[in-house]
Amino acid sequence: MFNIELTNEKDDFFGESVYKGRIVAGDLDEYFRSETSWWSKSDYEESWIREIMRLIRGDTDVAVLITKFSPPESANFLQGYALYDFCENVIIQEQMFVIHNLEYVFNPCKPGEFLEYSSTTEEGEIISEWKTKKEDLRIFVKSHESC
Repeated sequence: MFNIELTNEKDDFFGESVYKGRIVAGDLDEYFRSETSWWSKSDYEESWIREIMRLIRGDTDVAVLITKFSPPESANFLQGYALYDFCENVIIQEQMFVIHNLEYVFNPCKPGEFLEYSSTTEEGEIISEWKTKKEDLRIFVKSHESC
């Protein structure tokens, strides 16, 4: 099973307006908060579908489902889940992009453009990861197609 969603309710989190969200994939079942100052609920959802479709079609080996996107002029970092394509399996890792440390211009239309899979950090620590099937992503996308 795979699902990522935002509720319709906005919440206040340390003075910021946020949507509450949840991602479920294999053993992964986490809640997150998505800022509303730059992207709307539909912006997040459209980005997720677009990224998953790029992965399913084989246009990319890694898709990033952004869960926190702030105005570029005030953003210190972005957050999301990276989905790495391994044939019919997909490995998921939570990612944080520190804007000032990036060696490239971040493109929200292709957020995974410069990511490469690694099971460890630069310091050698193991990165938490979860697995799902590409078929689960196909089912998710099909359930979100417009009528």
